[in-house]
Order: sequence, then structure tokens, then C-alpha cells
Amino acid sequence: MACLVFLPLYLLEVHHVSLTELGLHASIPWIGGIFGNIFGGYFGGAFSPVVAGMIVDITGSYSLAFISGGVIAGGAALCYWFIVKHPIEE
Repeated sequence: MACLVFLPLYLLEVHHVSLTELGLHASIPWIGGIFGNIFGGYFGGAFSPVVAGMIVDITGSYSLAFISGGVIAGGAALCYWFIVKHPIEE
């Protein structure tokens, strides 16, 4: 908590960094995360049918395409399960 108060004051007094610059630099990771979330979702939604079509063309069967999609979905569920430890209480 003290870091939230004293770090901006330190940068302002010692290094003469303005509060506007601090706000801009603090928002850069959040802006990158927003664009990564949006474009990553669009990329995954557009790229997965192409990969599934390539699998069907190579193997001649839909089974491997469905199995690979299930494995990816299961891996995502496991990642979510390990990341989210406690549900949000309402």
C-alpha cells in the first residue's frame, strides 16, 4: 500500500517525472492486454476452422479434428481451474 503512495512521490520529486507520464506508462500493459484479448480471440476463432480443415484433408476423417479440439478445450479448462482458486463471492 505504501508503494502506491511513495513511489509516485519519489519519482516526482527525485526524477522529476510528471504524474501524466506516470499514468501513461502505467496504462501501457493494460492497453496491451486489451488488444491481446480482442485480437487473440479473433485469431483463434478464425484460425481453428482452418486447422480443423487441414486435419480433415490430411486424414480424411473428422475424428482427429474433434479429438484435437477436445484436448485443447480440456487444456484450457485445466488452466482456468488452476488459475482461479476462489470464486468471487456476491
